[in-house]
Amino acid sequence: MKAILDANLLLVLLAGSCDKRSLGQKKFVKDYGADDFNMLREMLSGFGEFFVTPNVITECSNLLCGRGGHGKNEPEARGLATLFESGRLKRIEERYIESRVAFQRGEYSYLGVTDCSLLALVDADHVLVTADGALARAAQAINPACINFNHVRNRSLLDPRR
Repeated sequence: MKAILDANLLLVLLAGSCDKRSLGQKKFVKDYGADDFNMLREMLSGFGEFFVTPNVITECSNLLCGRGGHGKNEPEARGLATLFESGRLKRIEERYIESRVAFQRGEYSYLGVTDCSLLALVDADHVLVTADGALARAAQAINPACINFNHVRNRSLLDPRR
């Protein structure tokens, strides 16, 4: 099985890899903590390959840069570039989806072009992993194995072993 990652979770992986203490502190990962990062990494360890679209990389870059450049997010911005320049994380592959394909999806009216580019990758072998409820529901209509990471997080809160 192969995983498709959305921008928010890619940023959690990036920030947590640079400095777990930034989780919950920096604006783009304020809703996540070190436990979420560890849980996400553990969950993703079961997948052989990972896919993103150029739209996801653009979204990540825009969230990291903001209006004033990288500033305090320089480690994550550099990490994003290194992710693709060095091939250090060879398991992440960028798949191009034409914008017109995304625009033509019925979900475009409520999801937008980036999310629809991800939906275009979902099939029986490709599972979307997202923390966006609307995107998760749309993906699960294509492949029920798609994962809403918030459900995984919530289940862990109920686990008495924690």
